[in-house]
Amino acid sequence: MSLKEQELLQKPEQILVNWVHSCLDILTTTKIRSSLPLQILIDLHGYFYGFFWIATLLLLCYKGNVFEYSGASFQLEVLLLFPWLVIEVCRLFLGSRGNKLEELSPTIIFVVLTFFSLIIYFFFVIWQSLLFDTILGAIGLMLTISELITGVLLIVNLKSTN
Repeated sequence: MSLKEQELLQKPEQILVNWVHSCLDILTTTKIRSSLPLQILIDLHGYFYGFFWIATLLLLCYKGNVFEYSGASFQLEVLLLFPWLVIEVCRLFLGSRGNKLEELSPTIIFVVLTFFSLIIYFFFVIWQSLLFDTILGAIGLMLTISELITGVLLIVNLKSTN
């Protein structure tokens, strides 16, 4: 009688017990290197950034009608939002992917893109005229700095276990 036939003759509960034991063996022998705090920050930032982007676009439209902008600064601020949207979506995707799959390359790209995001958040904190703009920018800046710190810690963890 082959091993497959012996497995088929076992009781269903014995098959379930053997499967659970094999799963537990896998879980206890592999080390999880991904970062739960980073993943929480990335997910939270994804929701926040969607709100931030829409609110900033609406506030820029409002400020464009109420305040006077010098030169082309209003157009530049509005145009800055669209490339930043692409950068931020790619950054958050790569950070999530690198963290979940425990891959070094996407995590490093995530950290590099985080510096670009920090520069833009600094712009939106320092050079805005409304308090609401400044508060939103400060929240985004804190999230991004936290992601940078946990992303660097993840890179150190991934490099040390390889």
